[in-house]
Amino acid sequence: MTTDEEERLPVGMKDVDSKYATTVARADTVFIGEWGEAQRRRLRQNLPKPELAESRLKWLKDRFVEPGNLDEARVRVKESRTVLVGGSAGAGRRSAAKMLLRECAGASSPVREVPVDTEEEEKDFLKPETVLRGECLLVDLSADSELRRLDAGEGTLESFLGAVEKAEGHAVVVLPPEAGDFLSVELSSELVEIERPDAAQVLALHLNDLSSELSPDRFNDEDLADFLSTASMEEIGRLAERCSKLRRQRPGQSVETCLHIALQAVSKRDKTFEKFVAILPAPKRALLLSAGFLEGAHADVVGDAAEKLHAQAEGLEERLPVLSSAGLDTQLRELRLELTESREVRFGEWSAEAVVNHFWYAFPRLRPVLLEWVGRCCASSLLTDADREQLVKRFASVCRQGRHGADLSALAAWLLRLDSRYQPPHVQDWAARILTEGLKEEPGALAIRRQIYEWVTSRSLAADLADVLVFVCSNVLAETHPEQAMVRLRHLTRHSDHRIARNASDALVNLVEDHRIFFDLLWRLPRAYKRVDADADLFLRIADPERFLRAPGLLKSAAVREQLTRNWAVVVERPRECWSARVRDWLDAVIADNSAEALLDVLVDAAGRAGRVGRLYVVLRDWAPDGGQTSAEERRPTVQLLRKKIDEVQLSTAEEAK
Repeated sequence: MTTDEEERLPVGMKDVDSKYATTVARADTVFIGEWGEAQRRRLRQNLPKPELAESRLKWLKDRFVEPGNLDEARVRVKESRTVLVGGSAGAGRRSAAKMLLRECAGASSPVREVPVDTEEEEKDFLKPETVLRGECLLVDLSADSELRRLDAGEGTLESFLGAVEKAEGHAVVVLPPEAGDFLSVELSSELVEIERPDAAQVLALHLNDLSSELSPDRFNDEDLADFLSTASMEEIGRLAERCSKLRRQRPGQSVETCLHIALQAVSKRDKTFEKFVAILPAPKRALLLSAGFLEGAHADVVGDAAEKLHAQAEGLEERLPVLSSAGLDTQLRELRLELTESREVRFGEWSAEAVVNHFWYAFPRLRPVLLEWVGRCCASSLLTDADREQLVKRFASVCRQGRHGADLSALAAWLLRLDSRYQPPHVQDWAARILTEGLKEEPGALAIRRQIYEWVTSRSLAADLADVLVFVCSNVLAETHPEQAMVRLRHLTRHSDHRIARNASDALVNLVEDHRIFFDLLWRLPRAYKRVDADADLFLRIADPERFLRAPGLLKSAAVREQLTRNWAVVVERPRECWSARVRDWLDAVIADNSAEALLDVLVDAAGRAGRVGRLYVVLRDWAPDGGQTSAEERRPTVQLLRKKIDEVQLSTAEEAK
């Protein structure tokens, strides 16, 4: 591990048009409000662990169809402990990797995914020193389209796999298509190219509870066969999920009908629907798409949103004519939409997902228009919170599928930049919801994680956005990517707004209860104290001696002691009153447990490196008398021991100076 490298430091939309934005009162509430509190209650109370849940692995196993060449990969990972899995896009490489690791994992060695989209230098994106004994590790490089990064990091990959083998663990690396051309001869020998499994069999397993109601001929249907011939395993799973959901919602409808409607939703092309849309004029298309995004909303809301969408897409400067077109109900019926008694818009023949997907893929120039339109709709007082939530979820879904996660980041930032007169109520809530939706699923989440990093490393990060990022990093990103949450929160502790910096620091203190994250942060802090006060204060907060009393094994690690020493060596350069209280805590800890003597070694070594042994002696002198819950008599052994260690360091320094 290199420790002297500098840590690498590091959206645009038009202003809202008052003609379309509705004035709303800006909520002056505590950060993130009711939705945030609900999220916090929902989150697990135990420590964040980047492990793949056994329940999800079991769910996958019940639906897993082995691809060709999996046996070869199985033999290799059991004999050599590591294997590189390649194959064509959509062949199920990641699922195959999970199943291989599940077979290797025991009760004490859950499958853990190693984060690869980090902010480290390319050669550092896999750290051998982070591998623990007996771990089963998934390294997913399939989302990394820049194969040059794999080439540049090849030495790191070899070192990482060597560390896994030495630690008697197992690792499966998922590679992008054609990545074999970028591997060395040594690594190429570890590569197994899996073959695409039978797609119809995969769908049948996913629809296991419903497949008995499907005739075998249904799988030979032309539209379904076309879809299955090119669909990825993920898309097939999404088709089955939608079909099952529709059947639960419409128990009287046949499985074949539900499958047909679900196929419309996930297929990028539906010839019948294409013909239907092709003859529609622009206003009708806007109305249909508005209904797709706002299914279940009141007809007036859908109609108003459609008018805004048409005006934006066509560049109309004046309001659309009101009396020259058919009534709203007539137009909705012409689009084969249904109205409930309470005038909620529902889909009958089509599905809302199919409508949204069709326009997203068929009209790529419409995408930036939709981004701004979604923002304007969120700012409209006509929409209820349920309408906004539906709109955000549907937009997030199509962005994730289309690898447009950056659009969600831009939307969240755009809402926060609006003039306060035009912001939706609880605007921070909505910005946080948008980012949360985007972080739910790869590959769109990758773009959002990177955008968050760019934001937190900016010197001009606005307070409203910073508030949202503290919440998202500590309550959402920390669940799936705790290391990355830690990096981003650390940057936020340097924010010029002291309240934000404190909130980020509080979140980090909670996050580093995980020993892995604690050590990672210890390693990072002394590498680049860009703002000494912020980083030093953060170290003092996490250097709680109670941690070492609860887990005495930590102090037995030479690596942990070294990182503690490096941090203290920087901290003792600050005025004594900044850090003396924490030193006294460490001294108290030694009284409570003599086995914590290593804490004294860390303090003395750090003070010696910094040439500040005298400062440490002054703190010891002030601590020695009675105070707190211990008497001078109880403190005497610790005082004598620390004085002895200080004398030894001073003597050694004097001899070196001769």
